[in-house]
Amino acid sequence: MLARKSPAIHIPTHPELSAKSKSVLITRGSSTGIGGETARYYAAAGASRIAFLGRREKLLLDKKAFIETEFPGVEIFAISADVTKKSAVDAAFSQFAGSGKIHVLIHAAAAVGPKETIADVDGEEYLGAIQTNLAGSLRVAQAFLRHAARDAVVVARKSWDAHLNLNDAFASYCVAKMAVYRLWDIVAIANPNLSIFYTQPGVIL
Repeated sequence: MLARKSPAIHIPTHPELSAKSKSVLITRGSSTGIGGETARYYAAAGASRIAFLGRREKLLLDKKAFIETEFPGVEIFAISADVTKKSAVDAAFSQFAGSGKIHVLIHAAAAVGPKETIADVDGEEYLGAIQTNLAGSLRVAQAFLRHAARDAVVVARKSWDAHLNLNDAFASYCVAKMAVYRLWDIVAIANPNLSIFYTQPGVIL
């Protein structure tokens, strides 16, 4: 079967999919792949402001230029930041939000960590990778809550590793992803006005 682009974002026939005047922030993967395409679809749906947040500045700027060319009416921000650094995340969210609010957060930032089995992995590396992933999501969640619109939406990208027991070669990543999953669960419980979704896009090669 041949894959084809979905025609779903066609505002005249699907007005409920409109993102008109919305501000959207995307972490990790925003410069390429799923994040980049997500930005394009939000631009097509009428979002007025979209921010790419990641560490690879050149890729962010390249994607910014591409989206601006295709959708000249959309204001694009390319913000280089390490999501594990509280000061960097806080500054990035403040820069993007300005005096307004953020309506949509697409959060996919993550680090794979060590790939050795439980028997062979260095304990400090193992625990460090869990800390890195959990810290990144916590920093993003805290910053988002300070700038979120009352009815804002979060789409956090999870991994099948959090739920399927295939092998222990990515044990640190699996544990971290499950911890992050529960973190966003707690955010949802504490903020019932927000719509928080945890989605699995499939294996990404």
